[in-house]
Amino acid sequence: PYLPISRRLATLAMAFSRAGQPAPALLDALAAEAAPRLREFSTHELANLAAAFATAGHAAPALLDEIAIEAAPRLHEFDSEQLRITARAYATAGHAAPALLGAIAASIAASERRGGQQHSEAAA
Repeated sequence: PYLPISRRLATLAMAFSRAGQPAPALLDALAAEAAPRLREFSTHELANLAAAFATAGHAAPALLDEIAIEAAPRLHEFDSEQLRITARAYATAGHAAPALLGAIAASIAASERRGGQQHSEAAA
């Protein structure tokens, strides 16, 4: 079956990051190919792409900057797992993205408040 280029790039990056074999040239090529296409990436693919580079320990500051720019206005589309994966990727990579990470923290806090309200209402 046909897979969109965004899915293929994110999956390939994740596969190589998990292989434990250094592949800097491949990861550089993936970053260069992915960066101009990030609008095509689903939230799942954005989170996994960031995680792949962090897991591989491969510095890709320009790509992570571009992912942060693309992801921040779309955080309402991310589920809680994708938010966690994204935040962890930036922390693992040691990549500063204060606007993105602040927005993720606010999103998680708002979700927790909503969950707490729903839990309180259910208990009443």
